[in-house]
Amino acid sequence: MNGTKKIYTHESDASIMDKKDKAEVVNWAEALSYVNEELEYLLNIGDRMLHNRELYQQLLSLRSDNTLHLATLHRYESSLVRR
Repeated sequence: MNGTKKIYTHESDASIMDKKDKAEVVNWAEALSYVNEELEYLLNIGDRMLHNRELYQQLLSLRSDNTLHLATLHRYESSLVRR
């Protein structure tokens, strides 16, 4: 024996790590979704009240970047399911 002890004997270490990884990805995706929601509120406020084109463009850029990161996480999450 190599001296390591399994945490749960009914599951392999790889299975446990896959579940942990999936939970982590889901948490990050939820956080990024929340950020997108908040950015949408800020865009609406900025458009209605501030009329600051530069700020509006920066917020749009942030939302775009965030959406790309979210899509990457979703692709990674789906690859975890297929393993």
